[in-house]
Amino acid sequence: MSPMRKFFTSGSRRYALALVFIGASFAIMGLQCQPTKPPPPTGLSISPTAHDFGSLKFGTQAPAQTFTVTNNGPDAAGRITFSVPDPGAAGGVFGFSNNTCSDPVNPVHLAAGQDCHITVSWAPLAIGNFTLNGSLGVTADPGGTATATLSGQGHN
Repeated sequence: MSPMRKFFTSGSRRYALALVFIGASFAIMGLQCQPTKPPPPTGLSISPTAHDFGSLKFGTQAPAQTFTVTNNGPDAAGRITFSVPDPGAAGGVFGFSNNTCSDPVNPVHLAAGQDCHITVSWAPLAIGNFTLNGSLGVTADPGGTATATLSGQGHN
């Protein structure tokens, strides 16, 4: 005879319960199942994934934030490029310094498990109350794209 099976979930653990009928006999068997783990990330990742530089007065600059870019893939990433938002008419600027991820003369290629760093700053360039949102985008081919959300507010 075929057993009946039912799965019970308790928090992050799963249990399997089997009821087995053989002739006039009856047995109950239980087994704890391990939870499924998500697969490890592949390609590029960035940490932190977001940063709010806060509210600043015109003519000041927020402390810089360093972002770490990691190649989680099994192979080396291609040439790394990155971008920060263009201030345009938004009234503020995100700048970068201490960049070990991109070099126009000697392109950076991250080996598997290797990382690099980009330091981003924020300063309001206009008088008034406004918010500037954007993202730090990092790309490699192969390797994919990773982004971090950036925001900052300007005030009088």
